[in-house]
Amino acid sequence: MTKRVLLLICIVFIFSSCNDDSKSTTTNDTSQKIDTSIKFEAIKLNNEATKTYSSAFYDYNKDGYLDCFFSHHGKLVVYPNKGGKLLSKYKAITKGKDTHGVSIFDLNYDQQADVSISIGSKKGKAAGPGNEYFTFRNNKFIKIPASPEVTDSAGRGRSILPIDIYEQKYGIALLNYIDNESNPLNVIYQNIGKKKYKSLNYFNKTLATHFIQCSLSFKEKKSIIFQRGGKSSGTINQIVHKKSLQQKHDLKTFIPNINAAIPFDFDNDGDFDLICSGHSTDKTMSTLALLKNNNNEFSNVSKKVGIHFTERINHIATGDLNNDGYTDFVIAAKSDSLLYVFMNNGYKNFTQVAIPKTKQFSKENKSAVSIADINNDGKLDIIEHTGIGPDVGDIICYYNQSDTNANNYISLKLKSSNKLNPDCLGTMIQISNSENKKLNEVFIGNEYLGHSLKPIHIGLGAAAELDLHFRNPKLNLDSIITNVPINKITELYFDAAQ
Repeated sequence: MTKRVLLLICIVFIFSSCNDDSKSTTTNDTSQKIDTSIKFEAIKLNNEATKTYSSAFYDYNKDGYLDCFFSHHGKLVVYPNKGGKLLSKYKAITKGKDTHGVSIFDLNYDQQADVSISIGSKKGKAAGPGNEYFTFRNNKFIKIPASPEVTDSAGRGRSILPIDIYEQKYGIALLNYIDNESNPLNVIYQNIGKKKYKSLNYFNKTLATHFIQCSLSFKEKKSIIFQRGGKSSGTINQIVHKKSLQQKHDLKTFIPNINAAIPFDFDNDGDFDLICSGHSTDKTMSTLALLKNNNNEFSNVSKKVGIHFTERINHIATGDLNNDGYTDFVIAAKSDSLLYVFMNNGYKNFTQVAIPKTKQFSKENKSAVSIADINNDGKLDIIEHTGIGPDVGDIICYYNQSDTNANNYISLKLKSSNKLNPDCLGTMIQISNSENKKLNEVFIGNEYLGHSLKPIHIGLGAAAELDLHFRNPKLNLDSIITNVPINKITELYFDAAQ
């Protein structure tokens, strides 16, 4: 039975939005178009030209602002956040490695966040040295020991992520990319206790480069994985038991070459839909596909909602950029010097907005894009990675300057007493008001090739009173909270099952 409880709510920070000349409103009346005006200030972040693969956000020095970790080509670095601005001078954590995916999660269950990075060989073709893990202690990063089964994996490491296999203990998913597709060395490591891991052959003979794990519906908790496999496929799989995957959908029927598939509830019906990106040799074919979820079956509604794009798209990030209560998305497209944002109009169609940069930066091969509230002003900002080679590239931070004062939001930090899952991974959140319901989740793989520990940001539009239903069967969590403060960062602590 669902418990209606009042949890201790800790207000961490209170910030007000910046002013501008545009307004954003929300309505369910389809005869009234919603103003999707949005404004950004683009600032180049990195002080050297280098290709960047993956990013992850985490407040490692506990000053209240999200710092940004990047896997620069050849090293792992962190850009500190000072008072809401990411500094252009980074701190190097590792050097001389072929770094790719970076994730932040509690690797060794000591209630401290650790930084994990996948690395490969110098040229990415021969067997690499494996993977390394770091934790932040006493104002410096310290290398931490891990099980040899995890650290000694060969190949060119790509994704490295926490993963919920079939019980409470979170293991590690390590996806390696090498040229030989017959032996891709993609492994999921099951946590067997005492900081040891056992390898499971989930991805045997499958060239997988990255995935996300989430629930598709609030109604029942299933372990769903999107897996990009090789250069011409992408699938949705369900873990049916501890040693196998069952393919549920083949996404290449929608886009021939899938690069990413991101879950988001675009129509606020309480189920996760998917936005997929990729590339095609047919320049008339769209490289974006919005797949509506109908009882865990998917249909392409891209034309109906006005989504079309023809250039290659490497990655997508989702978030409510104007806090109107409807989720928008931004793409990392191999294109000119514009950033492309698709604003959700609220009545089930999208407006494509091209955001110009204030200066000319790298024009090609945008490898990834991510979204986070960098300056705690209640508006989501955008980080874009570009690069056309190991020694050419930019990191650009787009600070959100839009006027969202007409809209409300909530920002949540979830913590659990469960030592095996202190960050509430896999927790579903259903947000309800008098007009609709929408779904959110602490899903795994929320950045390109990696995972962040950052607050969950939910735009509310004009709504000020709402119910939040939190559900995570493995944490024995099924609670409704009715008085979460709006327009603040709020920390919620759950006394969860061990």
